[in-house]
Amino acid sequence: MSLDLVSYTKPIELDLTPKTAQPLVEGDGGSYYIWLSSEVQILAETNVAAGQFILQPRGFAFPHYADSSKVGYVVEAAQIAGDEGMESYSIVTTTKPLFEELAGKTSIWEALSPLVQQVSFNVDSKFQKLFISKVTENNNLIPPTI
Repeated sequence: MSLDLVSYTKPIELDLTPKTAQPLVEGDGGSYYIWLSSEVQILAETNVAAGQFILQPRGFAFPHYADSSKVGYVVEAAQIAGDEGMESYSIVTTTKPLFEELAGKTSIWEALSPLVQQVSFNVDSKFQKLFISKVTENNNLIPPTI
């Protein structure tokens, strides 16, 4: 006897209309906005929190500690270094971190053919070779500021 699981599945109706984030912290260096689970049904249903951290150019923010796990993604970033260079560090608060390298000797750029890179970035072969040489010599891939 086989069961048709579709006929036994209760449809989930969620309000997925865009909601405005509420400011939690606003300052000269940056801001942190949150979506409240009381206002966004999908957050309450899935027991997930949502926030947006906006750091102003040359802004600085102190680390924030919470009693829950967090996942953060940097959508757009730039680093500025003087003549002395730059030091950067990361604090990982998970027992099973997963790191992916965009640059360095294990760069994913090496997997793409030079022609695909040229077409994707709309650059000539000379620039493509320069890009690959710079990407593979350093682990930091730093986009330009706008």
